[in-house]
Amino acid sequence: MTWSCVPLLRPARDLVLGKALGTDYFFLREQLSPEQLDYLQRTRRFVDEQVVPVIGGCWERAEFPWPLVRRLGELGLVGDGLQGSVGLRSTRSPL
Repeated sequence: MTWSCVPLLRPARDLVLGKALGTDYFFLREQLSPEQLDYLQRTRRFVDEQVVPVIGGCWERAEFPWPLVRRLGELGLVGDGLQGSVGLRSTRSPL
């Protein structure tokens, strides 16, 4: 059996490890409401700016990234009906 690779949309030298490529193979982005698109963009920005730089270190140290979980709640990305000491607030996810 021969394996072939899917061609990259960008040269490999331009890729940043962990950064979203922005691909939308199934054209789902076109079907999102403005509220859902905002949720997607906020989530992607959070991951690119706050998760990717620290998550490798958390993995290596076997630590759970509680500050990231708190930040998810503060940004309104999670927390639908959840309340507690981790800082999650109640929100309704648009997705």
